Amino acid sequence: MLRIAEFVGVEVDRELLPAMVKACTFEEMHKNAGTVAPLNGVLWEGGGQSFIFKGTNQRWVGVLSDAQVQAYLEKASKELPADCAAWLENGSK
Repeated sequence: MLRIAEFVGVEVDRELLPAMVKACTFEEMHKNAGTVAPLNGVLWEGGGQSFIFKGTNQRWVGVLSDAQVQAYLEKASKELPADCAAWLENGSK
């Protein structure tokens, strides 16, 4: 969290850091999904709980057709820097 704050040029009150870190855990975001999901989750069937669901990567494997995956890869390679595309596909492994 401190690296992100430094990157975007924001000072962090060290006394608030533990609460901030806790608020960013998957468990806390899932618990408060109706508040933290985009548009409070109204775009997803099941609301924010559907958007912030399991916190696992690559749940999409086997869901999309080969053509859909290929279309995504082509679009990602045109629109995203390689490191961003890798993060989007694999998380922060």
